[in-house]
Parts: sequence; structure tokens; C-alpha cells
Amino acid sequence: MSHSASEATQNVLNFVESLPIVDDEKNLGFVCNLQKERDVLPKHVVPAHYFISITPDLVKNFQFVGRVEIDLIVKEEADLIIMNALDLSFSKVQLKNGTDTVDIKTSDVTYNTKKQQVRVQLPKKLSPKTTPQLCIDYTGIVGNNLKGFYRSNLLQIVCNLVAKEVQQRGSANDIDIKKLYKIDGEWAYCGVTQFEATDARRAFPCWDEPNVKATFTLELTVPNDLVCLSNMPGTYFFLTQESEFDQTKILKKIVIETDVKVMDSMKTVLFDKTP
Repeated sequence: MSHSASEATQNVLNFVESLPIVDDEKNLGFVCNLQKERDVLPKHVVPAHYFISITPDLVKNFQFVGRVEIDLIVKEEADLIIMNALDLSFSKVQLKNGTDTVDIKTSDVTYNTKKQQVRVQLPKKLSPKTTPQLCIDYTGIVGNNLKGFYRSNLLQIVCNLVAKEVQQRGSANDIDIKKLYKIDGEWAYCGVTQFEATDARRAFPCWDEPNVKATFTLELTVPNDLVCLSNMPGTYFFLTQESEFDQTKILKKIVIETDVKVMDSMKTVLFDKTP
């Protein structure tokens, strides 16, 4: 390393060491200003566990129906919960606290698109050290922008179809890749997630900050011919439109809207809780 490079490195180290330690957003200083610019969420209420249930439409409308049940820890008295959310539309919000269940009015749920936040105004204050549960039914978009829960073309299917075509023809000449890219006249897609650094909020409302830790349980409901993968092992439950299941109405709605035969029967995959 040259003398000038070493000197520059030392200058950076000296600058970092000179930064004030900030324990509280009320303190003044450079670091505090950065925190404010990042719109750090308040920590009077934080999550302990998320149960996330998602039913995607990867065939026609490229949307998903979701439900999240968030086990909360109340650290300070609060009548307002602020989370991250982006491109999500809430249809029902409930707060469960002990034996009480309160429906939150839609007028008490406000969105700040610029800050990518949603504010849930509670009818009464939560007491410290309580552990209520916030339940939200919502819908989202399965986009193609490589963010959140998005769709991707099934390249492997194309490769398999091309290989089959080559085997039959004995040559790769004049193969219509675009035509092979379709299955039964429809483009084939898979659902993929990309949550780093701040895109989990596109898939479910959450505290989308690295210093707010929580555990997760994930549930997916998809057509029987799809494979679901996660970083945790899962258990499959097969069902049909007539099955007694919490999301039967949602499944029927998707089947009707997409009019795709493969969605006549569905399966739910429940993945184990993360450690």
C-alpha cells in the first residue's frame, strides 16, 4: 500500500472514530441525522413472530392474496403501530389482545408511499409488556421487477422443451424458442422472493429493518402441479374446491378468475418455523 493510500485510510478511520455514539433519536449528531433520513421505525411496538400465508396467481392476474399474523411485544405504551408496506392493499385489520378482538376501521389505516410505511391507529392504548397479535388480510402484486415477491420465467422448462425438440429433430435449427416458452398457450412463470435490502415490505407488512429480529412461519397455497421451496422443511396438505379450509373462498375466486384447469385442485404447504 502506498503512503498516500495508507494516509487516506487512516483519515477515514479517524473520521469514523470521531462520530458520536447515539443511543436515542433525540440526541444530536451526524449519526442521528442519518437515522432520520432513513425513516427508522419507532420501537415502542416490535414483532416477535410472523405467520405469513400467501396464495399467488402466477397465471393471469399476477397478484397474490395474503394474510399475516404478527405476534407483537409492547415495550412502551402505544396507540399507534407503524410498519413498512409497499404496493399492498389491506382489506381487513384486526388486533387480538388476550380474549379481546378489535376490528380496525379502514379510515384508521393510512399509507405513506414516499416513506413506504403504513400507520395503524388503535382505538385504545396498548400497555407495556403485553403481547397482542396484529392480523392483516391484504393483496399484493407479483411484479417483474426483481423485488419482493416477483415472477420469473421458467427457464428450465424452456431448456427441457428445447432438448426434447432437438432430440426429435436431431438439430437445433429453426426452433421457435418463443413458442416453446409457452405451456398450453400461457406463459409459464414461477414465484421468487428477493427481500434484501428493503423489499420484504412488498410481500407482507413488516418491520423491514435488519436490527428488528423475529421468527417466521410461512404457508403457501398453490396448484397441485407446482413445487414450493423454502429454507425450512415443509408439510403438504392437498385440498380441492370442496375442502373445508380457511382459504377455500379465496381459492375458488382464483379458479374462477383464471379459468385454468390445473387450478381445479390445490395444495397448501406449511413450512416449519424459523429458529
